[in-house]
Amino acid sequence: MSRRPTYKPANDRYTRLVGPTEPIKVVALGIIGGILLGFIIEAFFTPIAETAQAETVVREYEVVMIEIETTEDYVIKRIKETFPEDSETAIKVARCESGLRVEIQSQHQLSYGQERSYGLFQVHAPDWQKVAEILGYENYKTDLEDNLALARYIYEDAGKRFTPWSCYTKKMI
Repeated sequence: MSRRPTYKPANDRYTRLVGPTEPIKVVALGIIGGILLGFIIEAFFTPIAETAQAETVVREYEVVMIEIETTEDYVIKRIKETFPEDSETAIKVARCESGLRVEIQSQHQLSYGQERSYGLFQVHAPDWQKVAEILGYENYKTDLEDNLALARYIYEDAGKRFTPWSCYTKKMI
């Protein structure tokens, strides 16, 4: 047989200490309301510049240089995509001019010094440097994509012919 616990009535002191919970609820709501009101007031009256400064996070990034191997097959693929209407001639011109090497400077010695032609299509810097800068192809000397884009511009400027390249005009291809 189980016995139910019996409770003794609390004495006056105990009743007063525990007492009804309504005053506790009111005090708790007052504290929470005060905290929320403080956040709202601070949000509305904090200057925007101060908020922006507080939210600025400085991050440090490690710069990692990745060297990408440019294979001959990839270079030929990109030439075909750049010159779809006459890709075979474009490949022959690039092969004659640079040996299909992307980062190369002409080795020809002229009366005024070393020739200043660069990249896959050996773009002659004295003639095309300013145009390259205007078009945003500043890296044409070492970057495959910039050199291809500038070569395409030169090709179109010549009436969609390869006449600006000596390998073509001297029938070396």
